Amino acid sequence: MSVGREEATGQGEQDRQRYKQKIRDQITKAIPQALDQVPIVSGDGSDSVVIPLPEGGLDLPRFRPAQPKEPGDGVGQGPGQPGDIVGAAPIDGDGSGGAGKAGNARAEHGIDLTLEEIRAIMLDDLHLPPLPLKRPPTQTEPTIRWNTRSRRGSLNNVDAKATLKAALARSQAQQKDLAFTPDDLRYQSWTERDQPKTAAVVYLLRDISGSMTPDKAYLARAVATYIVLWLRTVYDVCPLEFWVHDTAAQPVDELAFFHADDGGGTAVAPAYATLQEDMDTRYPLAAWNRLFLHFSDGDVFDPVASRERARAWLPSLTLLGLVLTKPSPYAYSGSLRQTFAGLPSPYRVVTVQQPGHVVDAVRELLRGEGGIG
Repeated sequence: MSVGREEATGQGEQDRQRYKQKIRDQITKAIPQALDQVPIVSGDGSDSVVIPLPEGGLDLPRFRPAQPKEPGDGVGQGPGQPGDIVGAAPIDGDGSGGAGKAGNARAEHGIDLTLEEIRAIMLDDLHLPPLPLKRPPTQTEPTIRWNTRSRRGSLNNVDAKATLKAALARSQAQQKDLAFTPDDLRYQSWTERDQPKTAAVVYLLRDISGSMTPDKAYLARAVATYIVLWLRTVYDVCPLEFWVHDTAAQPVDELAFFHADDGGGTAVAPAYATLQEDMDTRYPLAAWNRLFLHFSDGDVFDPVASRERARAWLPSLTLLGLVLTKPSPYAYSGSLRQTFAGLPSPYRVVTVQQPGHVVDAVRELLRGEGGIG
């Protein structure tokens, strides 16, 4: 969404800015529903998405005529008394709409945004400070720096200042008037060096057991989207690994991660073991910041084994984040929150009960003491 800049001052400009903010607020509220079937995390940033604005959320400005200062002052004054009907259209419809009839349903407004614009709005809403990086960069990539001079090169890269200095030095040494020769030409040149890159891998694991209802899955999707978008602003390299689990874990693509369901139980220990083995094989600790996010409603069949597996895994992780979506107070075998209680950093847990809690939960998870870098 591009909004052209207009030169305006006074009350008109204030009204315009308030209206733009109102539109932005409505867009922010409508984004999660609009992205339900769109790969917001891994999708191409140039893809366009229509963001529907809720009914009544975007009332267009209305003009109201000013009250006349004195009788007869204004336009359209003529015969008649206050309250007289000056014209009426025939009523043919019943308000429901149809051929030749007018309906009473309000039109729904929509705004086209690219995924890149949507991501920018979502990140702006977080208001998070830069995160400190705890693990030093271990990956590098060649970078070019224009920091040297050369006697050979393209005319497009001629360094006028260096060329003038060379010509002056030569002319003075030869005790001649200033004149340029091809030997005086100096060109801007570059050196290549390896630039350190910060790298992190993010494993996302979602519980798809029978207790994970669609509304809980929606909350998991919303939190995951915000977190991943933010982490990608922190790390130069940030691959994503999507997994789901009930009694066992399996890798999936992004859309399956957010929409898959099953009806099995919830065994955490074997799922953690599978992910740890995959992570150790593909993303060695020496080269990667390794983050793990688990989305669940908190029910767990194997609390003792789960706690031991999480405790053993923690030292090799930059973050182990547990996101509880509408956790039930009645757990069949145990509660993950109670199971993991007392685990040391980098373990963190947040609870999301409704969509309005999503942004605050993400802030809490990412703002933990010392950052998560």
